[in-house]
Amino acid sequence: MAIKQLNNAYIIHFAAGRKPWTEPTLPHADKFWKYARKTPFYEAILFGPEAKKKREEAEKSQKTEETVKQFSKPQQGIPPQQGRPQGRPPQGGGRR
Repeated sequence: MAIKQLNNAYIIHFAAGRKPWTEPTLPHADKFWKYARKTPFYEAILFGPEAKKKREEAEKSQKTEETVKQFSKPQQGIPPQQGRPQGRPPQGGGRR
């Protein structure tokens, strides 16, 4: 019932922390953008400080993901780590 009412709403108040101007994939964000395009504030929404901040965060996140992927790949020419099996304590020679 609530979903049907939301689909027929005259006003959608984006009251939660997530907003369609910072997260354009939110439900009903398409309706926000449809009407935002008709206002003189459209460019301010697209290029304003809040949008710039979100773009910078997205770029930083993407660079972090690329770095993680790069260092997660097995390195060519590096042999697997040799040594004692994982989980066994060292034998003797420790401090007392």
